[in-house]
Amino acid sequence: MLRRAKRALLTRLYRELEAVREKQVLSGLRRCGANVHISSPSKLINPQCISVGDHVKLGPYSQLVAITEYPGNWLRPPGVDVEIKTFQPSIVIGNNVTSNSMLQVFAQGRVSIEDNVGFGPNVFINDASHGLGSVNVAFKYQPLSGPYPITIGKGCWIGANVVIMPGVNIGMYSVIGANSVVTKNIPAYSIAVGAPAKVIKQWNMEAQTWKRFAHSASHANDRCASEIK
Repeated sequence: MLRRAKRALLTRLYRELEAVREKQVLSGLRRCGANVHISSPSKLINPQCISVGDHVKLGPYSQLVAITEYPGNWLRPPGVDVEIKTFQPSIVIGNNVTSNSMLQVFAQGRVSIEDNVGFGPNVFINDASHGLGSVNVAFKYQPLSGPYPITIGKGCWIGANVVIMPGVNIGMYSVIGANSVVTKNIPAYSIAVGAPAKVIKQWNMEAQTWKRFAHSASHANDRCASEIK
C-alpha cells in the first residue's frame, strides 16, 4: 500500500514538473496555438522564430532548430578563422500536426508544415546543406548552400526515417514512404517512395482510387530497350 502511494506521488510530481517545463518552452515561441504538446526530452533553438498552430502534438526527442548563424559558437574550431553567415529563419507549423517521435526540423530560411500533416518517427528536414566549395576546409566549416524553402502541403503523411532535402515542395495529401529521400518536388495527391523518392501512384479523382503513375514515354522506351537487351 505504501509503495503504491509513493509511486502515485512520484508520478504526479513528474507530471507537474513536465507541465511546468512544457509551459516554459512554449512561452518562447513566436506563436503558440491552443492545446500544443511537445514531449520531453526535446530541443527548441531560437523559439522566437518558430510558430505553431492549434492541437499540435510532437513526440519525444523532437528538434525544432531555427539557425540564425552558421557555424554557431559550439561548432567553431579554436584558433581557426571561418566564414560566418547570418540568417533570418522561420519554422511555421500549422494546425493538427502530429509526430510520433524524433521529428528534426532545421531552418536557415523557411520551413512550412501545413495543417493536418502526420509524421512517422525519425523524420529529418533541412532547408540548407553543407558547402562543397573546397577540399582544403572541412565541409562542416564551409558556408552553407542555400537556404532553399521547404513546404509540406496539408494532409500529407510522411513515413518513418524520411529525409526531406532543401528546396522541396510536397503537394497536399501526398504520402512519402518510409526510408525515402525526397530531393525533388512531389505533386499533390501522390505516393512517392525510394532514394531518391519517385512517384509510384497518384489519386484518380474520377475513379476515387489510387492509380499507378504513368511515366513519360521516354522512360517507357528506356525500360523496353533494357528488357530487349
